Amino acid sequence: MERTIKIDLKQEEDLYERYDDSIVARDLVDYIVTRANAFSLKDKITIVINDYIGHTNCEALIKEGFKNDYFRYFRRYQLNNIMQLIYFIVGVIIIFGATFLGDASVLHEILLICGWVLIWEMVEIEIITDLENRRRRRVLKKLKTATFIINEKGD
Repeated sequence: MERTIKIDLKQEEDLYERYDDSIVARDLVDYIVTRANAFSLKDKITIVINDYIGHTNCEALIKEGFKNDYFRYFRRYQLNNIMQLIYFIVGVIIIFGATFLGDASVLHEILLICGWVLIWEMVEIEIITDLENRRRRRVLKKLKTATFIINEKGD
């Protein structure tokens, strides 16, 4: 099924990042990804841009924004994996440390709870954050192959 995302570029600020005119606005990329997220990954996506500002290479700029966003989320995925490893190692060390204190100690119970909280935080990152991250990267990969139709509108 073919799906269409319509974009009206009425001002320069709609296309460019606020502090750097050489990169696409993150809000624009987020808008496109949010709209595409509702579609199936099997759908063919067409992006229709009504260009009121007369920008000639907005397609290349937006595709570059998709690529940059993809690598940003890939880097975030790698950092999440490092944090998961750290949480797991520290959680296991704390739980093993708690076993040496004896079962009757209040400190033993506190350390057990702290260790399990770290391990569950690791699981939560895998279940929630990494799934959302993976979905966004799939959508961005799909958007890199989207068909662009640019309508020059002029003022």
